Amino acid sequence: MHFVLALSETRLETRIEWLAAPEPWIIAVVILPLLIGLSAWGYRGDQGRLGGPTKFLLGSLRFLALLLVVLILFRPTLTKERVQTESSTVLIVVDDSFSMGIQDRWSDPSIPPAITSVSGIPIVEQTTRLDIARGILTGGTSDLVERLRQKADVRIVAGSDGVRGIADLPKRQGGGLPMADEASFDASKIELRGRVSRIGDAMGDTLDDARGRTVAAMILLSDGRESGGVVSPEEVARRFGAREIPIHVIGIGNAEEPRDIRLIDLDIADVVLEGDRVPVDFRIVAEGYENVDVRAELQLLREDGGIEQRVPYYPRIGKDGQVVPHRLEFTPRSPGKYLCRIEIDHQPGELFSENNALERPVTVVARKIKVLYVEGPPRYDYRYLKNSLIRDPTMETHCLLLEADPEFPQESSPGLAPLREFPRTREELFQYDVLILGDIRPDALSMNQKEWIVEFVDDHGGGLVFIAGQWFMPRRFRGDPLERVLPVELEEADERGSMSRDLVEPFHVRLTPEGLEHPVMQLVSDSERNEELWQWQGRSDKTMPGFFWYQRVKKLRKGAVALAVHESDEHFTYGP
Repeated sequence: MHFVLALSETRLETRIEWLAAPEPWIIAVVILPLLIGLSAWGYRGDQGRLGGPTKFLLGSLRFLALLLVVLILFRPTLTKERVQTESSTVLIVVDDSFSMGIQDRWSDPSIPPAITSVSGIPIVEQTTRLDIARGILTGGTSDLVERLRQKADVRIVAGSDGVRGIADLPKRQGGGLPMADEASFDASKIELRGRVSRIGDAMGDTLDDARGRTVAAMILLSDGRESGGVVSPEEVARRFGAREIPIHVIGIGNAEEPRDIRLIDLDIADVVLEGDRVPVDFRIVAEGYENVDVRAELQLLREDGGIEQRVPYYPRIGKDGQVVPHRLEFTPRSPGKYLCRIEIDHQPGELFSENNALERPVTVVARKIKVLYVEGPPRYDYRYLKNSLIRDPTMETHCLLLEADPEFPQESSPGLAPLREFPRTREELFQYDVLILGDIRPDALSMNQKEWIVEFVDDHGGGLVFIAGQWFMPRRFRGDPLERVLPVELEEADERGSMSRDLVEPFHVRLTPEGLEHPVMQLVSDSERNEELWQWQGRSDKTMPGFFWYQRVKKLRKGAVALAVHESDEHFTYGP
């Protein structure tokens, strides 16, 4: 009920209006003197018969009679009017993008005390821009929300890559203080959420959501970082101007350009050989620093967190904002699985330290990995993968095309004799570490060879990779011995017609939670950018080209993990 009363107030006003009355000065200067004169002039011949008091009384009565006639001629009207006053609403938009989590540093020592006075928030190293925004809303000399509620309803939203309602607060009754049992506004509900900052979209959506309300003003609390959206802040400001709604902006953060050094795009081979010189490529970009030498360090971290190796490096920072590529080399001393970490020392005045380091997993092997890659015809997948395998210095690869002519020169790593046929004995097959099977015919291998492959996986612990194809793999292997080692279960029949799909329009994949973290799916070191490359973002310049073919399956086998799934097609029973 209090909320309804705060929204509207109804009262009845009664007044008299004179529809034919002239201007007040005409009444005072012309009409009233004329009425007085007429009243006196009517008794000019009765000087002997009437005394003074009688004349005055009769003159006054005549004046009142004439005045009544004049008032009637003025057409008096009694007007009753019902007045309903609606409370206006102030919209508050708080930027909740991740840039509001920045912990600013100020070179002017007078600024932090001033911010504390306004917001009530002590400025320490851990104080973020969002902390200051929360304080402005509820504390310090500002106490913005409560001050606004003395005059209007207040609607608070958080916005960056979308709008999230925080609170709808009614106007205080009679401009009074909050009731004893009334909960105050909790600014901690505003949390960092947006990966991008689309301020224009957030402002426009907030105004659209307030349809039916009388909007008095909008207040924006933001650091001003704009990532670009459907509507720019300038366009939204013109919309507000057309409706005569003022926008008040409270800037949060340091107006000075932040000083920062960050590492980007760490690149190292996934598998390296013990004792080899291993190149590590990365890039450094600096803002606020120029032509200075810094100290960096490569660390090879064991799985238990200990440091296996350290390699110091002293790169030189380029011009302000310039991206400078760097390469250092190291020689791994022990086989094992490690985390390769590059870290730059924190510099004086630097705003961030979280982006001073990058990590990539790397495996150090004592000998080269032996790989057998078997395909049917030389399809596109073979042409690309074959070149990658035989050029990898950490691998000894044999490539075998089962449908090639007898005189076709089978390819292999440098120094290896070509392989003319699939291994004829179990022992020959078990010499390899990894077996890759492409789109081969089920009858291209004997039953014995297929059983050896199953033993190669189950007993020997070898690695087996299947590459799906449009002709045979995996749909023609239903009921085959190799079906046992497939990571998926196959459909007996596809209710929608075919089990594989050739498409006219491309599709994109969606990374699973496991795929987001798995090294195989990491195209770039930045996780957010990597996800954008894989998954459709509505813009072709942000995403890889799509796929035109995929193989439908029933579901994953127990223990198998999917790294990516179709963006929309799902099994009618088992889902993606």
